[in-house]
Amino acid sequence: SSRRQKHTHTMTSTDTDVEVPTIDKRPHKFIELPNGVKGILVSDPSTTVGAAALAVHAGQLNDPSNVQGLAHFLEHMVFLGTEDFPKESEFDKFCSEAAGYANAYTSHEETCFHFRVNAAQLPEGVRRLASFFVCPLLTESSSEREMKAVDSENTGNLQHDAHREYQLIRSSAKEGHPWQMFGTGNYYTLHDLTAEQGVNVREALLAFHHKHYVARNICVSIIGNQSIQELEELFVSSCSKIPDRVPERLGQLSDPFEGQWKSVFHIVPVQDTPKLTVYWPTPSTKGEWEQKTYRILSYCLGHEGEGSILAALKAGGLAHDLCAGVFYTTSHFSIFACDITLTNEGLDKWQAICALVYEYIQKLKQSSFDTRQRIYDEIRAMEIANFNFKSKEREDKYVEHLANNLHDYPPSKAVNGQSGIYCSELDGAKLNGWLDCLTWDNCRIHRVSAADKFPEGVTADLTERWYQTQYAVQDIATVKNSSKLIPELASLLHLPEENPYIPKDLSLVAEHVKEKPSKVFARGRAAGFHAVDTSFGEPRASLLLNLSANFVDETAKSAICNRIFLTMLEESINKESYMAEEAGLILDITNNDDKIIVSGIRAEIKGYSDKLPRLAAAFANAVQEMPIDETLFEFVKQILDQDYAERRFEHPYQRSTKFARSMLEFPSFTDEARHEVLKGVTVQDMIDYKTRMMEELHLTGVLVGNISKQSAISLFENLSNTFQVSDKSVNLAPSLTVASKLHQHIDTVLWNEQEKNSAVSMYFGLGAYSVRKSVLAELCMQIMAQHLFEVLRTKEQLGYIVQGFTSWRWLFGHIVILVQSAHPPPFVKERIESALGEFLDAFPKQDEQDFFTAAKSLQQKLRQPFLNVKALCKEYAVGAMTGHNNWNRLEQEADECDKISKDDMVEFMTQVFKSENTPRVCSIAWSKEEAEKASLGINPGQLAIVQPAVACKPANQEKITKDFEAAKAAIVKEGVPELFDSSHNFQSIFE
Repeated sequence: SSRRQKHTHTMTSTDTDVEVPTIDKRPHKFIELPNGVKGILVSDPSTTVGAAALAVHAGQLNDPSNVQGLAHFLEHMVFLGTEDFPKESEFDKFCSEAAGYANAYTSHEETCFHFRVNAAQLPEGVRRLASFFVCPLLTESSSEREMKAVDSENTGNLQHDAHREYQLIRSSAKEGHPWQMFGTGNYYTLHDLTAEQGVNVREALLAFHHKHYVARNICVSIIGNQSIQELEELFVSSCSKIPDRVPERLGQLSDPFEGQWKSVFHIVPVQDTPKLTVYWPTPSTKGEWEQKTYRILSYCLGHEGEGSILAALKAGGLAHDLCAGVFYTTSHFSIFACDITLTNEGLDKWQAICALVYEYIQKLKQSSFDTRQRIYDEIRAMEIANFNFKSKEREDKYVEHLANNLHDYPPSKAVNGQSGIYCSELDGAKLNGWLDCLTWDNCRIHRVSAADKFPEGVTADLTERWYQTQYAVQDIATVKNSSKLIPELASLLHLPEENPYIPKDLSLVAEHVKEKPSKVFARGRAAGFHAVDTSFGEPRASLLLNLSANFVDETAKSAICNRIFLTMLEESINKESYMAEEAGLILDITNNDDKIIVSGIRAEIKGYSDKLPRLAAAFANAVQEMPIDETLFEFVKQILDQDYAERRFEHPYQRSTKFARSMLEFPSFTDEARHEVLKGVTVQDMIDYKTRMMEELHLTGVLVGNISKQSAISLFENLSNTFQVSDKSVNLAPSLTVASKLHQHIDTVLWNEQEKNSAVSMYFGLGAYSVRKSVLAELCMQIMAQHLFEVLRTKEQLGYIVQGFTSWRWLFGHIVILVQSAHPPPFVKERIESALGEFLDAFPKQDEQDFFTAAKSLQQKLRQPFLNVKALCKEYAVGAMTGHNNWNRLEQEADECDKISKDDMVEFMTQVFKSENTPRVCSIAWSKEEAEKASLGINPGQLAIVQPAVACKPANQEKITKDFEAAKAAIVKEGVPELFDSSHNFQSIFE
């Protein structure tokens, strides 16, 4: 091929030392090849997987003006075959069979490809990936199909508010500027518009590849259990072939933020979530990577503790949440933002909130150098600790991080250039330069609300081209002049105080200890498990607490009271937990967990062990002492009302899987049912709930990491005393179960009338967990998922989201096949059936050796060590909180891989997919358009539950019907709107 060039395999190794965390003993080596490819190689003898990433310094801003979305389209196309590996999707298939995956993304200035496989397959994976940049086919025959894939990806984003606002920020920029273009692309930009302009898209692809996919534009990172020398040889042999041409680079771009861009934009969202965002364009933050003085702006404006903007807004009942920082960045400019989620009252007072933000900025501008230096020192101290004790990342994420960083930072700083602060003294002049950008004259404001909540005289008379977002533009000077400060809220503002959670003791309680958990505390209804584990070398620990009471999930009312209590708890402890989080200690509170049944509250505290007992005590005190305050109660009800309203606009695949699970879990209450019950909950209901919760409370805790046994016993004893857990032992029966026998088809219609996609999800029941069953299911999907993706996504182009996976929830399992598509759901269902049938017919004829290779790949994946103490604690918690106390589950699953034959797999597949005794659920979330075409006859929020067709003939029809009626009765009892049996025929997908 004319694209191929000969290269010598001489390599230019630099003397650069790559700075790595103190606890990271893996060798890292930077190499630059003669052709200009730069790479960082990482040897990790302990890993069982290998990964590589290749980042091209070209992205959306490099798109030619006549082919918008070309960089993104090329990212898709290179996966569809090369001269060395000509079969479409061969790379995806290779990775899947090696117990891994491959993916890519296109950002403003980079396109990054990455993959993860078992370690033995790493060399082959690197060679295949490198061929994307040497000899891609980019065939005409696959181009139009992949244009549809890009279009499907874009269609899936059209109803996503974050995408809509982002594109409006770009579309309203300076006409003709690269920032103003549509970087995602769609079928219209890639096919129709190019045809109108006489552009040959394949030639445009080849030209873009020739200009940008060249050696001096490429950075690579590879990690595996091979030696550094072996990784060098692999890097040289694979990447030396990448052509050495001078890349076409963008010059310094002009300012895209001229004229009307700096205005107030009143925007109509899909989800009616009131929001206010202030944007300020700034110089590129990449130019100040060593000092990062701009981090003070993010730290102060985004703070949530005493004196912060958010604390003041919450005190006034005006906002739920706030986030501040650099939202978008390129080599040419950045955009800093302060994003605020409003209450209804806050929406009415949005101008006063703008005034409050600028009042805080003024306080920062007027602050003393000593105050600024103290804040800078805190930020820097935590960055130093976080770097020195940086936990291992998943291998594919790590190489992606390294490859991208090589484009922006010196090789020595590739690990931490994005976060590290390399100067101890604050440069006041530079900080003032950043502060000078945060002015009324240099800002853009987004006020997001339903059109009927726009200010008087403002009408959404404009429409953004690509997402059809409706909006209005208002002169910013008008808003500035009418923004009046609320004095009582302004008086609450001050810069952050010293953080009491900054860890002081970063020593280890013991060197290289790795214990299995043991029960160290047991008293009445409280139990605590503990294991010292310093094998990761980090002074961190992880604590998981399960606060349970049987009654919590019995009714929709008790379940919603639990969620109200949990959210009130989060709000009451937020100032404390935020300070802890800034110091590397995170509190996460939830009422849900896929692995552990949570009939109440699950709290996870993870991070530096020095101050972990302090945060645990603060959490326990908050649970016990928090009053059921009327003001906080109403504030939280508004938060939850907004949340349930937003859930109606989840993606189709989310709605489909959620309703499937609502039929599989007992008792279960849909979001619609919970939302309805929420409206009637009173303060007295919450007082009654808390009283009963504390009386019936069971406490189970698991503490793993850098904390001694005696400290763990003391912590559990203190928690038990604070919660006043009863000394009287009572069995806690699981209040949530997963259906073991159920055959159902569920239809629901999406609330969002503009959504074009529907989704079909099929659940095949596996029953209760066993080691063998888990391995069979995982191996089955490892083999089958790629076939489904290749047929349904690549060849038939049903939609961008095509997935097959195993789901274990509360130790009950399902195999799930999921497709989101703009095609009619019955057609999609039929195509899934067909693809599944083809696979089940073909698998017995496949080569025996391929099966054993796949089994070995899964075995290596299961033997991959945990990366940090947080992940280890979660695994141990499953054993402790489900009662099976099996601390060696993954080792047992890995050993089981040797015992499974291909005949075993055929038998398993037959039982799961063909046997009439296997419980199955098919859940379809219909777009409004497709529901009307099919005369479905149900409204959004309704469920149509259809009994299986007679053709299904399950062996125990009486038992299945009984379970069906019980499931229906459980939900009807809690008031799901208009639940009914559909009269239309359902031809079983399981015949």
